[in-house]
Amino acid sequence: MQKILIIRFSSFGDVLQTLSVAGALSESWPGSKIDWVTRDEFRPLIDSHPAINKVWTLKRSEGFSGLYRLGKDLKRQGYTHVYDAHNNLRSRWLSWSVCGFANYRRWFGGARLLRRSIFRIKRFLLFRMRWNLFAMPFNGQRDLLWPLRNWGIEPKAPPVPQLILPPEAHAEVRSKVGPLPDEFIALAPSAAFPLKRWPLSHWRDLIELSPQLEFVILGGPEDQFVEELVRVAPSRVHNFAGKLSLVASAQVVNESKLLISNDTGL
Repeated sequence: MQKILIIRFSSFGDVLQTLSVAGALSESWPGSKIDWVTRDEFRPLIDSHPAINKVWTLKRSEGFSGLYRLGKDLKRQGYTHVYDAHNNLRSRWLSWSVCGFANYRRWFGGARLLRRSIFRIKRFLLFRMRWNLFAMPFNGQRDLLWPLRNWGIEPKAPPVPQLILPPEAHAEVRSKVGPLPDEFIALAPSAAFPLKRWPLSHWRDLIELSPQLEFVILGGPEDQFVEELVRVAPSRVHNFAGKLSLVASAQVVNESKLLISNDTGL
């Protein structure tokens, strides 16, 4: 029986897209045990997924000492396969810890260790030279599934939804923000980087041009700028930014008529 470890620490959108890897592995290898390593705050996104056996977490505050202890714990689990879906220094350290530094080449050469490509050259050419060599339409989920070919698994997306919402998500929405409008559009105006953001004036125009619609704004506690959108139409623009957990925000998206978003997470 395969015992598989998926490593994906962050961020919100990337963790969600990587859930498709767990679904594909479970579908192709029934009975396999799939564990996951992530950052502590993203655990609720993974906990309810039926394909996941155990979630290992690392807090930001733990630093290298926490990473070292986690690597020792993972080494004792007897994993047969590792998929490094993050591909940074921390995830490489953990994959080396699981494989054993002396056996790393044998694992990698024997296709027991997979690593997601981060396309450094293509990214450089796109961001610096404006040459787009990525397969279009761009699809992050496809790129995460593609390495599974080396394990004999067809890289096709499993059925959606991959995020399984726990019952507590619905209860949290009701307790923290009250009943939702009967019909509404969800807006996610924020993004990890300003370059990803649609100009705020465009969001204002969207609200003004749709006087018959109600809007719910989602985001984090740092997204104070969205108050400017509430002022456009206070009676029909509701600001939930910073008030809900990730899974409760997903519940709002689930109940919305439409979501308009800058970034991949929401």
